[in-house]
Amino acid sequence: MPVRSFFSQVGLKYLKKSIKNGSVEAVDYYCRMLIKGKQIPEDLDKARELIHKYFKTNESIFNLLEGKISKKRSEYNEALKYFERSNEEGNCESFYEYGRILDILYQANTTDDNNQQQSLNESFKYYEQSAKTNFPKAMFKYGLILINENENTFFPIDINP
Repeated sequence: MPVRSFFSQVGLKYLKKSIKNGSVEAVDYYCRMLIKGKQIPEDLDKARELIHKYFKTNESIFNLLEGKISKKRSEYNEALKYFERSNEEGNCESFYEYGRILDILYQANTTDDNNQQQSLNESFKYYEQSAKTNFPKAMFKYGLILINENENTFFPIDINP
């Protein structure tokens, strides 16, 4: 997938120059672009290379981005490990991502009602945790869950968000 416009190409050059000058924010943004593969072609190996070059393994952002790569590769158990490490640092986006993985696993395991309910309750806790830190995607997902609450499902609701 080629970069869409002249301005996008110029912007990408500035982004890469920022990375060469040591901007970790630029590295973060560029890695996310490589992982998503929308504005530029997906390149998970390049993203991983940059993550290992610019971030320490104990940093929250390192674990968040590694988790996103594992998630993109459908390596969900590995992604959970990375997101859990990032959660320990209080990263609100990783709480959301952890909940998302639990949702994916829930949808794949539709045979056991007990496991379904446990997985739903667990993912709900992570969405709630992330929503309390005002992470927009989590706030949206948390709100949807509350709006569409199933009568057979118990979700503890904090009325003072």
